[in-house]
Amino acid sequence: MSKKIIVFGVILSIAFLLVLILNFNRSSEVIYSEKSKQIINTNALTMMYETEANSGEYQVSSDTSWPQDGYTFNETLSRCENGGTLTWNSETNRVVMQANTSDKCYVYFDKTITLANYIINYVYTEDGENGLYYHDGVGTYGTLEAEDNSYRYIGANPNNYVCFGSDESTCPADNLYRIIGVFDGQVKLIKSESIGNYYWSSNGTGSWDNNTLNTVTLNDIYLNSFGAKWMNMISSANWYLSGTSYVVYKTTKEVFNQELKNYNSIYQDKIGLIYISDYTYATVPENWSLTIDSYSDSLNIDNNWLYLGISEWTITGYCCEPVKDTTIHSINSSGVVYHSLYNNNFAVRPTFYLNSDVQYILGIGTQDNPYLIS
Repeated sequence: MSKKIIVFGVILSIAFLLVLILNFNRSSEVIYSEKSKQIINTNALTMMYETEANSGEYQVSSDTSWPQDGYTFNETLSRCENGGTLTWNSETNRVVMQANTSDKCYVYFDKTITLANYIINYVYTEDGENGLYYHDGVGTYGTLEAEDNSYRYIGANPNNYVCFGSDESTCPADNLYRIIGVFDGQVKLIKSESIGNYYWSSNGTGSWDNNTLNTVTLNDIYLNSFGAKWMNMISSANWYLSGTSYVVYKTTKEVFNQELKNYNSIYQDKIGLIYISDYTYATVPENWSLTIDSYSDSLNIDNNWLYLGISEWTITGYCCEPVKDTTIHSINSSGVVYHSLYNNNFAVRPTFYLNSDVQYILGIGTQDNPYLIS
């Protein structure tokens, strides 16, 4: 009887050791060292790293610890020869192996890339290609550029759609956003369609830091409509607040300088609205030398993907008396940027920056196949 108990105890001990958390090394024995956080011996586990993001090609790695940055565990490809299973523990950043017998396992890791780097390194090729333009102040339109080293989408309908707020295989229409550009390593998104018409303010002020559109509609109700996963992807950003007068008689570069360089104050929060220069730089560069009153021409409207066709608010105020404190710039239904009183009921498209570490997963940026992120 005692022999049976001993044998049974040995079997239980072996089974227990085969359900473990690996912090890496390839092992022929299932011996986990809590002290060193490693598996002793190196014959039962093969680590496979993807050579390039989305290449589908893998090579054996000689690393002696689990990758913490730049790779994600591929549960579909990872496998064991004798029926063992491999899963990723996101809390400890280790692979969990479960098996009833000794096994030989292959652990696959996909190379990851941030959405910002994907756009810069894989989508952008040269100015104007794939609907992207790099504002480095060099080239044919160098003097007209923002010269902020941003990558901005231009033209009638670039492939700049992102699915945000949903993990469904087919992105719901309400979760479609579009990329304005990449700014200092952060991707700036705008909702594809308006969330509805709103007053700028219900308290009679044109100040962004103290109006209901900002504090209630966008940074409370709208922001909290997302789960924690998505809320944590949104950066708490600086929004530059300025006032500019007679904007219709200025070029895009002049408006950009007023908004982003000669601003009056900075407000920090997660959700904002587009700048006038976001809108005017979204047209093709041939039009950047024109004053903004020309943006009512069909030539501009047909070449500007940010044109919505209805009146909508921007974040930029109007600078001059007597309407300084109650007037804000908007884009009207014909594409003209104008100033409007705070109690107008205009369309609102939430705009925000993603954290720089948000990852690109899949997609080509079209409306039917938007970029998927994590």
